[in-house]
Amino acid sequence: MALKVINRPYPSRNEGAADITARLNSDLPKVQLPGDGRLLSAFATDCAKILKNCGIYQRGGLAFTVNQRQDGLEVITAPMLRTLAE
Repeated sequence: MALKVINRPYPSRNEGAADITARLNSDLPKVQLPGDGRLLSAFATDCAKILKNCGIYQRGGLAFTVNQRQDGLEVITAPMLRTLAE
């Protein structure tokens, strides 16, 4: 499943209800953020379900992706993971 990059993740104050409704009704996957009774582990599980076929691997508690030369692995940093998820 492909994810679409949204340049402005939060609606502006001037954005109408129709725009917000359109985002909520889009085909993009929705993930409830952690907090207010939602565990971080539940959020991570939902993210993993969406990203499971995106070429991300784990070993020894670290996340990796295949490097550009296709001859090794590259550790995924938190900023890299955000980019991949977007």
